[in-house]
Amino acid sequence: MGKYFKYAIGEIILVVIGILIALQINNWNEQRIKNNLKYEYTVSMISDLKLDIKKIEEYQNYNENEIEAMDTLATYIQREVKYAKQLNNLSFSLNLGILSRLNTSTYEALINSGNVDLYKQEIRDELIRHHGYQSSFLKSAELNNSVFYETMNSYLQSAPVFETPWIPNSMRNEIWKTMDKKPFLSSFNALLLQRRFLLRRYDINYKELKKSTINIISILERNIVSD
Repeated sequence: MGKYFKYAIGEIILVVIGILIALQINNWNEQRIKNNLKYEYTVSMISDLKLDIKKIEEYQNYNENEIEAMDTLATYIQREVKYAKQLNNLSFSLNLGILSRLNTSTYEALINSGNVDLYKQEIRDELIRHHGYQSSFLKSAELNNSVFYETMNSYLQSAPVFETPWIPNSMRNEIWKTMDKKPFLSSFNALLLQRRFLLRRYDINYKELKKSTINIISILERNIVSD
């Protein structure tokens, strides 16, 4: 009986050890799956953010060129334009050109899937902070675009300032001669002031957005190395 009892105890111990080993292997496999998933999310987010950097830089360059063009236009008007009628033939861009889309699909997939818990709390906080900054930037861009194009519409309605297929030049010039110039001058001034202000504002905003994007890329790249 003593030998049988010892044998039974040994069998139980072996079974328990086997179960513990199986559980450990299962935990390793689950952790490996999580690590692989986290790696895929991280690489994809870094790719999205690098595309954002490229797009931000494109808009920064456009913005800087437009600020220079606005300054050149202002100098020209100050020196050369003496009468309101001379503004009729001025040519300048009416496009604001604000970045209105960012690559947030991977981040949104991460949040919607509930897999954000794959990351440590401090990294989750940084991801949420950056996404909040992106959202704030895009909402601001949408609002400013809307306000600017309302101003532009008022300007375009104040006088036939550009050639179109529907109004011949002779008729356009006749309208310009007889119309009240004050509403046009007011709209003209408001449009250019607002456009210049927004270009200057977004010169700052692009730099801040780029800085935040570079920072989150650095955090994610360090996280890959540490894993």
